[in-house]
Formats: sequence, structure tokens, C-alpha cells
Amino acid sequence: MTACATAPPAPTPAASSAAATGSLARASEESGTTPGGSASAQSSATPISLGGCTVEAVELVSAAVDQVPSYRYDASGFTYADVFSPDPNEPPATERQETAFDGAYQAPDRSLRRVSEGSAGPEPEETIAIGQDLWIRGPQGWQELPDAAQPRLANALGALLEDVAGDWQVGPETDLQASQAVEDACILQASSPTPGEGGVREVTLVVDPATALPQAVRVELRNVKDPLGNLHDSKIDYLFDYAEPVTIEPPSP
Repeated sequence: MTACATAPPAPTPAASSAAATGSLARASEESGTTPGGSASAQSSATPISLGGCTVEAVELVSAAVDQVPSYRYDASGFTYADVFSPDPNEPPATERQETAFDGAYQAPDRSLRRVSEGSAGPEPEETIAIGQDLWIRGPQGWQELPDAAQPRLANALGALLEDVAGDWQVGPETDLQASQAVEDACILQASSPTPGEGGVREVTLVVDPATALPQAVRVELRNVKDPLGNLHDSKIDYLFDYAEPVTIEPPSP
């Protein structure tokens, strides 16, 4: 799919066929362990408190994201994509496209991503990355691609923060859903120009001051020129859930 890149190489995620394939399993409540693992991963992180909502808090947020054991996320919004026409004489065009996907992360290098709306063209319906190995699921089932994953991108939230260019500031109120649920949420925002003329990329974080972890992230592009010369806006909202440990395994044969 050719689309404006507002998403990492990854909404509350639903229990799905991943349980049957072994791609995403929850920790055992009786033993407090993750399948194939040791004690609950959530207890392994050193708690970080934000201490105050200032631009310097971004460093604490980054540290908390780097050491988070696991999380799930939901994402939804809109972007733009190429419009396919069977008529070779039809001029190329793009159109707005709604998108929704969910995923999960398990430190240090495991991730899962599922597209539920807006998938077009060759984009796989589901991907699992473990280290450098990648599995993709399309209409014909699962396919393994050894050495095709990028471990540093497994932490989708970390990848979002690394991709920010521009100075952070304490942001204004936001309509992001998580801001209504987090007491004394810290809103941080950074804006930067996009390649080309006039485009702006804006990233907004809703941070829980008790954990320094983002509960929501918005990535918004405005006045971005596509290869056809058309101007577009796009927006993706991510909601993160750290409550339950996550284990990500290869799909069953």
C-alpha cells in the first residue's frame, strides 16, 4: 500500500485468532509467569515518575519507553492511498482512506501488528517479528521471512518517539481519548516541517505522570504533498495498554 507514513512498521487490542496461532498469549494468572518465560514481565521495569510536566520530562518518557517490558496498542485514523484504476488512460489519483490496526510489543525485540481496516494492495493482514525473523499473514496464510525484520523497530512506541524532529513543548488540551482518563496527564507536543513545501508533522503525547509512559499518541500531518502534487492531511491516534503482560510467539505451523 502506498500511503502517507504516519504509522510505525506498527486500538484496546482484541483477543483474536492470534491466540489460536500462538502469536499472542497472556500470562498465567495462577503462576504469575508468561508462557515459556519467567516471572511477570511487568515487574521487571524500574518505576519512573515524571515529577513535573516540563519539556525536560521527554527524557524520562523516553527512558520509561526504553525499559517497558510489554504493551498492547490500538490505532485508528485516516491517511491517503493510491486509487487503482483498470483504465490505463485514467490519470493517477489518491484518496482519503480510513485505517485501523492493533499490535503488541514484548521486550526486547518481539512485535505483532494486525490490520483491521484500510489494508490495500500487498500489505499483509498480520505480521509477527521475533528478532530478525518475520512472519506475515495474507490471504494464503502465514509465510516466514528469515532475516527480514528490524529488531530496533519492534518497540513501536519507541520508534514513534525516535522519529520526532523538532523541539518539544508543553502542549494545550487535547481531545485524545486517554487524556480524559489520566489524572493530571502531561501533554507534550512537537512540530516539525515535512519534506517539501509547507507540510507540518505534529506529534502529541498524553503521559501518565505516575509512570512516565504515554497513554496515547497522536501523529498528524498537514498540507503534505503526495507524488502526484496533491495536498493531504492525515492523522493516526494510538492508545496504549500496559496492564497485562504480553508474550509473542511464532505462528503455529
